[in-house]
Amino acid sequence: MPHTPRVAEIIQNRFNRLSAPIVVAVGGPGGTGKSFFSRNLSGLLSNSAVLTLDDYKEARAVRAEKGVYGPHPSANKMDLILDHLVHIKQGKSFDQPVYCSKAGDAATTKRFQPAKFNLLDGEVSTYRDFREWVDFAIYIESDWKTQLMSRVVRDVEERGHTPEKVLTTFLNSNLREFPKYGEPTRSQANLILHCDSDYQVTIRECRDV
Repeated sequence: MPHTPRVAEIIQNRFNRLSAPIVVAVGGPGGTGKSFFSRNLSGLLSNSAVLTLDDYKEARAVRAEKGVYGPHPSANKMDLILDHLVHIKQGKSFDQPVYCSKAGDAATTKRFQPAKFNLLDGEVSTYRDFREWVDFAIYIESDWKTQLMSRVVRDVEERGHTPEKVLTTFLNSNLREFPKYGEPTRSQANLILHCDSDYQVTIRECRDV
């Protein structure tokens, strides 16, 4: 990702004089390369950590009962995310959930130690609920075909889902829920990035940088 060093430089220049923990949200619809980008960005930022918000999903059975998908606030443990954001800003460690895609629930936890730069990787990371605690917001977008292809590769090849299930999830998550709950946060992002069909991320817009 050739532009990731530039993003890291922007963040470091903006916050290098601050000693308190910094929260950087990496949001956008599913299948835009948020996790890959977050890992690469973390590798370029000294003293950084990634908090994966997919681990804060409600149990699969709970989401099915509610009839909601990932971008819907009710599909996520929003209060727990908020509580852990407060811990991060205070520099306090906590036990974060670890979601198991096979079991469809988070049955275990692992210790998260806040760093200087804390990257929130997830569809809901840029939502209004957390805006007070986020210092810098990155929104990654892409063509819907790229999003669908990413889901096919990940969910069929890695998670064993049927193509029918992947298509149903894509229609409800990417085309129905995210435009309603996630896309409005695009206008509040400090950086807007675009992921092309080859999964190369480029800077599309910079705001307040």
